[in-house]
Amino acid sequence: MAHFAGLVARDLYPNPFPHAHLVTTSYKSLRGARGGVALWNDERLSNKINHGIFPGVRGSALTHGVACKAACFGETLRPEFIRYNQSVLDNAHALAGALRQRGLRIVSGGTDTGLTLVDLGARNIRGAVEARTAARSLARGGVRGVGATRTRQANRQSAARSKAFVSGTVADHRRGGSPDCGCSFRLC
Repeated sequence: MAHFAGLVARDLYPNPFPHAHLVTTSYKSLRGARGGVALWNDERLSNKINHGIFPGVRGSALTHGVACKAACFGETLRPEFIRYNQSVLDNAHALAGALRQRGLRIVSGGTDTGLTLVDLGARNIRGAVEARTAARSLARGGVRGVGATRTRQANRQSAARSKAFVSGTVADHRRGGSPDCGCSFRLC
């Protein structure tokens, strides 16, 4: 849940714990220090996870990293964190709409997170180079701030010859982007 943990933290996206005993996340939408976090809701897993990670693959604790994570978890409790994540969602909806207006198919019809999955198959665009070219083409067409990462759709081709790309708005929003500010993607 790396890309939507911030949304889950403030009930803007469904919590995965009714369906999973263990989830992992990273810093992306929590605005915290780089590194991962494992969360679990089953006490019986605690010893297994702790003994499997510490000290083995974890290495030594970097206290500044632990302090940064504590600070970012504290930030999630503030009202401005809800406003920030709502703005991320607003940006993602605007981006999905702009891409749809330009004739691209959004795989799920829209987005509930800061990510948008775009199907390029109808335009016979495949692979990483072509996905980056599509993003540059969209930029020339008035959609700014689109980053393209190739991805594989369920029950489709390999990721190496992907016909889709994912675009996110979390980093863009962190840099001050919004649908109407002109400093990020804008609708021309």
